Amino acid sequence: MTTELTDDLIGKEVEANDGRQVGTVTAIEGEQFYVNFTGTEMKKERQQQIHADDIAEVTDGAILLVGSS
Repeated sequence: MTTELTDDLIGKEVEANDGRQVGTVTAIEGEQFYVNFTGTEMKKERQQQIHADDIAEVTDGAILLVGSS
């Protein structure tokens, strides 16, 4: 089942399925959302488009991704 993406997800933390915080939602576009991922080793940010089907759960504070590690 696809999670409905709404603008209230913007700014939420995105977590891997192991609980690691991997980035923040920056934009919603249809059934896609954009996340700024921060690499702690390289100190660089990169933005990636992710499909709503990749969401396992949305909580009050975070979005948990399916099968991410």
